[in-house]
Formats: sequence, C-alpha cells, structure tokens
Amino acid sequence: YASKTPHEIEQIKFLGGRIPDPPEYSYAADSILSAFSTICRSRRYEQSIPLSLDQQAINVYAEHNDLPVAAHIFNDCIFALDNLFLEECHKKISTKSKGK
Repeated sequence: YASKTPHEIEQIKFLGGRIPDPPEYSYAADSILSAFSTICRSRRYEQSIPLSLDQQAINVYAEHNDLPVAAHIFNDCIFALDNLFLEECHKKISTKSKGK
C-alpha cells in the first residue's frame, strides 16, 4: 500500500494481515478536495478560532470553476469536509486548554 514501507508490508503479510488495494482514482473526489483547499483560503477566524465556511465563498468558487458534480452535491461535500476540519480544530483547542 502506498503509505506503507516495504518492511511494514512484509510484517503485515507475515502476521496474516491483508493489505487492501488502493482505491481507484476519482476525478470528482480529486476536484472536490482541491476545491475545498482553495475555498478554505477564504476562511475567517475569530480570536484564532476558525469559523465555518460561508455559502458565499462556495458560490464564488462555483462561478469561476467547473463543478465535477451537481451544485447541491458539491455544497454538501464542501460542508461535510468543513465540518470534519472544524471538529479536528475544536479537539486540538480543547486538548490545549485542558493541558494548561
């Protein structure tokens, strides 16, 4: 598997594990992840805390770029990725505040 070293692959096989085949390349997934990366550049912060992306930022991207899927699906994907990002940020922030 791409993220494993040859030694790790040998260990997994020796222990009876199965290495899954890498996923097929998806143009739509690649385009959506790339779009999310671009749209995130417009993210606003308040007191160093990231705010969720607004619909306007997504609309601006959609006006200037071809979308790989229908607009409502694209929006859902971007918001889902944004929610994952925000969850990770809030976990890191709460971990730091507990450590103080």
